[in-house]
Amino acid sequence: MRITLHRSALNWILFFLLTFAVLWRGGKALDATWMLAGIACFITLADVFFVPKSERVSPPLALWSLACALVVWTVISFYLSSTKNYGLDEVMQTASLFLLFHFALGIPATDIPKFTSRFARILSIAALVACAVGIIVYSLQPVSRFVGTFFDVRFSTDYWPNAWAEFLLFAWPLMVWSLWGRKTKVEVPIGKILVMALLNACLLLSYSRGAIIVFVAQILFLAVAAFVAKAPSFSVRLLLQKLAAVLMVTFVFFILINHLRSQFNPVQSVLEKATFTASEGKSSVSERAQFFEQSFYFAAQKPLFGYGPYSFRFLQPHAQQSVLATSDHPHNVFLKLAMERGVIASILFLLIVTWCFLSALRRETRRNAKAGSLLMLLLLVSVLGVILHNLIDYNLQFVGISAPLWIALGLLPTRTERKIGTSLQTIITVLLAIALLLVTLSEGRYLTVSSLARKAERAGDYSTALSLYSRTTASMFPRDGWLSRAKILMTDGDLDSAQVAIDRAMVLNNLDYRIWKLQGDLFIARKDPSNALIAFGKAYDFGRYNDLGITRALVELLRTQPKTLDARRNEFELLLNDFGLAIEENTHFIDLSQNVEELAKLCSLLAAIYPEDAAAYRSLSDRSMEHALLERSRLSARPRGLLW
Repeated sequence: MRITLHRSALNWILFFLLTFAVLWRGGKALDATWMLAGIACFITLADVFFVPKSERVSPPLALWSLACALVVWTVISFYLSSTKNYGLDEVMQTASLFLLFHFALGIPATDIPKFTSRFARILSIAALVACAVGIIVYSLQPVSRFVGTFFDVRFSTDYWPNAWAEFLLFAWPLMVWSLWGRKTKVEVPIGKILVMALLNACLLLSYSRGAIIVFVAQILFLAVAAFVAKAPSFSVRLLLQKLAAVLMVTFVFFILINHLRSQFNPVQSVLEKATFTASEGKSSVSERAQFFEQSFYFAAQKPLFGYGPYSFRFLQPHAQQSVLATSDHPHNVFLKLAMERGVIASILFLLIVTWCFLSALRRETRRNAKAGSLLMLLLLVSVLGVILHNLIDYNLQFVGISAPLWIALGLLPTRTERKIGTSLQTIITVLLAIALLLVTLSEGRYLTVSSLARKAERAGDYSTALSLYSRTTASMFPRDGWLSRAKILMTDGDLDSAQVAIDRAMVLNNLDYRIWKLQGDLFIARKDPSNALIAFGKAYDFGRYNDLGITRALVELLRTQPKTLDARRNEFELLLNDFGLAIEENTHFIDLSQNVEELAKLCSLLAAIYPEDAAAYRSLSDRSMEHALLERSRLSARPRGLLW
């Protein structure tokens, strides 16, 4: 007996995934990536083996080939990666998104309007729920910017307002369709304006300057596209009238929500944010410029396959120019792909986006718009918003953003009605889904065990942690597991086993300054100063702007080489002053880190070596400690959030 499924059932599974991803930390957590992979595999295999062929069409071969090539290129990049302890999750996400893209490309043209309409309504509802949650969090928690559901309660710093703003850049055009683009039994014009204004207010409250610029660009694009398409029911005049009404109510909501927050927490100054005089100053702009320049530099070194997925996090400190000015990504999707997976990968992604976007744009602007066409225009606006925002702030690691984007890309191209049959496309897609499913199941087990190990390590139960870590040695996604094992083993005095763990970490990723610092600590424990000096020299070259403890250890080792230390004294003092200035300004919350204590230790060490300048060193140490203690006291005196 053959089991038969209809695509409508698979559609609702997909909609569940999207809703979950948006409402569960924006899909940032690893569990969202694993769920994405599992559901993408299930939908793909069920679509091929159990859905009637009459309910799907063959994806355009050339476009499908570009997307498949991006997956293959990513896999090769990971195989050749210089940072193999990370990156598997990005490979899995890329493969999963390809499967969702393939699924969307297989929707027949006659079914596109219905699917897209449901897609828009589901994301609109998810956005409203996220706004409601966000208002509660924004009002009752100390985080100064609106984040919706894009936060993680486990960590006090894991709030993502820019990612939230990017999600709303995708969601608001779909909300426009859900409110005004389709016929409903009950028309409540004021209610529609209130809902749209609330969504926009939650976008403004993110205080994302880049998102506001992109939002304006989206509105201008929609106005021009609607005018060119000569949409009779969506004229520019009508658009401007509704826009004016929505904007007026938006500012009312903006004021009211901020007033609600002011009853519990201080409110961010709009003027300070707009004039770059807020706490982060202009660093968000200047540091992005540095990240762009650094990514160009690294892409030029390995243009073919890059350094590997997620490698920017470990490479960027090598070219870092100021204290704690570091990032997990270059803040630009094309630069990220170019330096991590190779220039070809970046070009492939550009071609896919351009193909899908222009295909829909040409089709929808060459005819008088119908209902489905209006929806496609709005979908184009959503895609445009996400792509533009990812030119200045990369957020596609959030499944709640990347999954809707790739589904939307799959909905945009013009369909050619062709019967489906056994083909190379189908075979490759099925094999990819099976391979991804096997990796998901295998690595999911290791991920669970390693999470338990990390929990035991944080609790101080080192024997349990080591036992659990030993069960993950075959994992392709160990992250910092080998580093953790080495630290625990060194604490226990088992230096030989610790060296084995460090060696394994080195094989996977010898670009991480933390590994070299740990290697230096081990050599010191072995009373091997010459090799310790080499290891700390590497750590210093790779991460001197992030961990002042490296410089302190290096100075201690060079104390036995007065001439060498004297020659580098000015270099070390400049770095010390940079850290001192960062502490006085609390740059990137440095006052809450151990760098403050390391600065005091380094000043004391230099004062002992150079007694003639001891007063200056003590003055710097005292000023830094005073500023740090003041900042820490402010933080400890700040009321805790009322939710957690």
